[in-house]
Amino acid sequence: MDITCFEILINNYQEIKRIKFDKVKKFIENFDYKKYLIKKKENFRKVKELIENFKNDDIYKKFTKFDLFRSLKLNLKENQISDIVAFVLSPQNIKRAKYILIDILKESQRYASKEQSVIVEKAINAVTVTSNNSIKVKREYRGNKSRIDIRIFSQYFVIDIEMKYYNSSETYINGEYQTEREYDDLKTFAEKNKIDNYIGLYISPFGNYPTSPNFICLPLYKLIEIIVNQLNEGLKNNLKDDLDKEIYFVLRHFFSSKYIF
Repeated sequence: MDITCFEILINNYQEIKRIKFDKVKKFIENFDYKKYLIKKKENFRKVKELIENFKNDDIYKKFTKFDLFRSLKLNLKENQISDIVAFVLSPQNIKRAKYILIDILKESQRYASKEQSVIVEKAINAVTVTSNNSIKVKREYRGNKSRIDIRIFSQYFVIDIEMKYYNSSETYINGEYQTEREYDDLKTFAEKNKIDNYIGLYISPFGNYPTSPNFICLPLYKLIEIIVNQLNEGLKNNLKDDLDKEIYFVLRHFFSSKYIF
């Protein structure tokens, strides 16, 4: 991924510095953000320390839940949020990514038709038996007629995810709505690669149904809930790699942000 929540934090370094709270300001002035660009364990700890220092500042004790991203006043574009979601769904980045994906599929069954539910069950089985190293995650995957936000695939399955954060409307081109074009490209990709298990998920703020009946809707808050729960599980299970702990910690804070979601 070209951008992650870590880069977003660093890119907004100047915005953080403008915050006038003495304890926080003092810490940030000593925060070696250039060194942090080198992704080492001690540098990831600095972000955790930054969050903890904000939380411990007197002015924030009045709040029931601290939100670093609200303090930063980050105005993220949809593609930036999709980058971070894709990062979390990649087993190469997050060890619990496959569990997150399986939980997303299980939750989607609640919104699926009987026919779709059978397809989802097959996809769950396919993901379960696939090794982490065999799962690939691509952003903005281009087909003949469309470009899907996130494509997750292996030799056994393909899962396309269309993300709608702020606007649930689909584009309309050449007489076809977005999810209709995307499903055609999904089917073409699966058939070309001889993959039997393929499915499209449509994530929207209020669980709006997609135009294509072949896509399954899933409310955005359910996706966020699943990700946060799995990150919590990872932190509770005492991750052996300290770097993993720091990544999980910052990602959990990001997906728990009411300002962003």
